[in-house]
Amino acid sequence: MKYKIKLPAPFNQQQLQDEIKRGGRFIVYQYCISLVFAVTLRRLSPAIFIPAEQTGTRYKYKYNLLSCLLGWWGIPWGPIYTIKSLQLNNAGGIDVTSDVLLNITEESFGTSWIDLKETTMLFSHPEKAYIRSFKKAFHQKLPSAFRPVQLIVGLFLNVPEGTAPYYVIGIATKYDFDRTVAEIQKALYTQFYKHVRFDFVELDTPQHLKLDLPTYDIDSLKAQGLPFPYPVS
Repeated sequence: MKYKIKLPAPFNQQQLQDEIKRGGRFIVYQYCISLVFAVTLRRLSPAIFIPAEQTGTRYKYKYNLLSCLLGWWGIPWGPIYTIKSLQLNNAGGIDVTSDVLLNITEESFGTSWIDLKETTMLFSHPEKAYIRSFKKAFHQKLPSAFRPVQLIVGLFLNVPEGTAPYYVIGIATKYDFDRTVAEIQKALYTQFYKHVRFDFVELDTPQHLKLDLPTYDIDSLKAQGLPFPYPVS
């Protein structure tokens, strides 16, 4: 997967390492756009290098302004996604310095692109505003016959520039995996709009995501995602 980086000045690899030791970092900001009234999409900026003596305020304002101009009017998710984007950016954005350093090459300094083959932070927990919706789908809408032994949800972050993060759901089940996924999808779409993306993986089978994205060990989802345990009956 290719990902764009933005540097404030021409650097080589050693100069970049020195700047990072001084406190520089690569930050990604989030913004959202509404295409029609019911469709609001979240997007991520390039990985922008912020030197130690700078705060990144101008980039924060830039992407906050994009959300305020283009994102808020989608109903109902426009205002929600806009507020979430502003909160994330105002908190400092997403620090992806470790991931950039794992993948940057001398060629990257000329092209301003990195080939993202290794990552450290793949997932975050679902936003708090949606955890209740997940709980309702899993605990109330999903038939008890198809409740998994283990269920973990992670918001997949390492997506190409201009692509929205999406949910990956890990399942360990005693039943047929595909049938269980079909029932979970039905339950989820009682709480989420149809354009919300969910991908499913088996937690108890060693594998990688079958996507045109960097492969990763399933342990990343287990370590970084949010478990949704079922109450003991």
